[in-house]
Amino acid sequence: MNEMRTLNIGIVTPWVSHVSINFLLNLKEIISSISNRLHIVAGHSKNLSSRKDFECTYIHKIVHKRSNNSVSRIINYILLEMKISCKILRLKNEVDVWIFFKGGESLLIPGREKENTN
Repeated sequence: MNEMRTLNIGIVTPWVSHVSINFLLNLKEIISSISNRLHIVAGHSKNLSSRKDFECTYIHKIVHKRSNNSVSRIINYILLEMKISCKILRLKNEVDVWIFFKGGESLLIPGREKENTN
């Protein structure tokens, strides 16, 4: 009998706000039904791993410094992207498919061509 292989799925989001956490939770519920193991790589996520909704999920928090200085903001964002990319590389043997969610499509380093929205 043909056995369907379940995928290990990763979700990348550069930040999780109090508003977007509900969208992430809904996506997590959908993905958990088809995924063997779910990893979430999230930058600037304060209460993500303390929520009971995410108990059976591997949460990888990426520390991101905020700044009011324009140059510091650019440097900190580049560092955030580098940290996310390093985490993706470290998890490459544990995750089969990556989903870039709520702002993840704007990341430059993981590599993706931007679509023209005009």
